[in-house]
Amino acid sequence: MVSTALELLEAGESVKEISEDYPGITPEHIQAALHYAAQVVEKSKLIPTSR
Repeated sequence: MVSTALELLEAGESVKEISEDYPGITPEHIQAALHYAAQVVEKSKLIPTSR
């Protein structure tokens, strides 16, 4: 569900369009998917270390 929501947003669909086209996905689900994606990216940032 996360990847579907993100791919549709990236393709230019609005939250409203996604919710209408996919009745099982609510605006709250999309918000949660965005939050999850942000957390994944944040946790995957590399922290530079000195050698």
